[in-house]
Amino acid sequence: MNKPKQEDIRPNPVIMIPGDGGCQAFAELTNAPSSAFPIWVDLRYLITPGSFSKLRFDPATGRTYDNENVKVTFPGWGETWSVDNLDSRPHDATEYFGEITRTLVSNNSFYQPNVTLRGTPFDFRKAPSKLHFALFLHVDENEDFGPQLRRLIEETYTNGGNTRVVIVAHSMGTLYGLHFLKSQSIAWKKRYVKAFVATAGPLGGAVKALKIEASGDNFGIYFASSLWFRELQRSMPSLAFLLPDPRLWPSDETLIFTPTKNYTAHDYEEFFNDIGFPEGRLDFYLLNYHFPFAASARSAVWVTDSLASVFTVSSGYRSGELEKNPLYGPWGGRSTSKLHMK
Repeated sequence: MNKPKQEDIRPNPVIMIPGDGGCQAFAELTNAPSSAFPIWVDLRYLITPGSFSKLRFDPATGRTYDNENVKVTFPGWGETWSVDNLDSRPHDATEYFGEITRTLVSNNSFYQPNVTLRGTPFDFRKAPSKLHFALFLHVDENEDFGPQLRRLIEETYTNGGNTRVVIVAHSMGTLYGLHFLKSQSIAWKKRYVKAFVATAGPLGGAVKALKIEASGDNFGIYFASSLWFRELQRSMPSLAFLLPDPRLWPSDETLIFTPTKNYTAHDYEEFFNDIGFPEGRLDFYLLNYHFPFAASARSAVWVTDSLASVFTVSSGYRSGELEKNPLYGPWGGRSTSKLHMK
């Protein structure tokens, strides 16, 4: 009988990569004495969207930048507090990875936040990489993420007694994780990474992102119009990065429908023209068409999903009202309790 490896009988350190909106964000005014103050999640700034978190695009560099006189930061690298709860005054409604942290810590003394259980907050407004056609180069707006994650994995491996880490990624974080793993050597991954757990990952894109491009999203704030947030959300490259990818979605599957016209993942030029935002199509092609699917992780990859979750698989609008909230009725959005995958 083979003797089990020591790694197989003891826990593995865990590193958590959040998704879009999955960590706290702070702002600091650069034109006046100011301490950093929370803007995500803080209701005061949710009802005045764009004041601090909207991005400006510079076509000369292919990069986006904070608004003038504002510096937005995503603190807590390597720690869990920023990804455990999205509010600096934690409560149940804004909990994120908190339950995972509590469960691991309470069930095994091996897990210690900031030691063998780590978080990776990052600027979720931006995508991991995009193509700048004019400069013929790839632009990585979160260029520090990869090197920082590599160092964090190596440090956490050491903290855990030279035990390989398990990377747990959620939503857009799965794409960041795959992008990172592809850039590492096979030898490095075999040494430091035990497994990659992709939770609710939009590996081929998400229909909800298409709905947000058209009519915005109000984050569940019942008294706020989704249109309040649309300009802010359109300024974020991460939204275009999450659009359904026509390399996977068939040309006969309707994602947005109206009584007079339907749109698939192959109709982006027409769709973005019809919603009065032609720049959105360019954003999509700059971000997505060079992004590879194969991870070449050479580690165990687990894809998980909750049967209790609801995923939008299409949205419906009245004729000529693409810029308003979608209907939920005869032409309403359909949802599924299982991840829509191709």
